[in-house]
Amino acid sequence: MQNTEADESEESQGLFDDLFDSGEYRQKLAAARNTIYVVGALQFIIGLVVAYRGPEQIMTATIGIYVVIACMYAGLGLWCGYKPLAATITALGLYVFIWLLPYFLTANTAILTKDIIFRVIVTGYLVKGIFAGKQAQDIKNMVKQE
Repeated sequence: MQNTEADESEESQGLFDDLFDSGEYRQKLAAARNTIYVVGALQFIIGLVVAYRGPEQIMTATIGIYVVIACMYAGLGLWCGYKPLAATITALGLYVFIWLLPYFLTANTAILTKDIIFRVIVTGYLVKGIFAGKQAQDIKNMVKQE
């Protein structure tokens, strides 16, 4: 009886694989999700560096803020399994918002160009993740239509 159930699950998995290339879908989904997780980890590491270089009076608050940011990226990474395109676009929006927030608070234009090369690289990496998320979403939508 157990062998029959195992055979049925193998057959149903084979039928599902015939509908679309699930390996490609998983690969694109993993690329989009990993992009979000990497950017979240980078934000957290940078936050720790900023906290330990800054004044001791605000170290705990700074670490807390960056922990919240890292948790937001972790949540986006989880959401990416359901809506990869929306999650990666939101991750890019969050990154740009965090980049521009100090400028809007201080109106200091030097903040915009600080670490610009690193920021452009991370933004490009997020855009690459958006393309992977779009491809994964397209594959998912194609299967739903059939």
